[in-house]
Amino acid sequence: MAEEQSLLKYRVMIVDDEPMAVKAIERIIERNCPAFTVVGKAGNGREALEMLSEAKPDLVLHDIAMPLMSGLELAKAGRTVPPEELVPVYHRLSQAERERLAREKAKA
Repeated sequence: MAEEQSLLKYRVMIVDDEPMAVKAIERIIERNCPAFTVVGKAGNGREALEMLSEAKPDLVLHDIAMPLMSGLELAKAGRTVPPEELVPVYHRLSQAERERLAREKAKA
């Protein structure tokens, strides 16, 4: 059982429009997270959404502000994926993004 768990790898997709950020995150995972393996990299949310079914990540790490489809739009679009293909998507909001969302919520 312990041997089986040691072979378990969590599948991670990295999504960022900055190639250097993708490389840095991938390097951090490779050096510090032996239980994680990078199964996909995308430069925007639309590209990531197209890759989800094939890559089948357990976790998606993504930027918020990206061209074509933002990280927030990716998270929202991910809700339409059938339950058997649902992927948890984690992101960090910048202070400016939190303020913008608060303004939008106040208008609604």
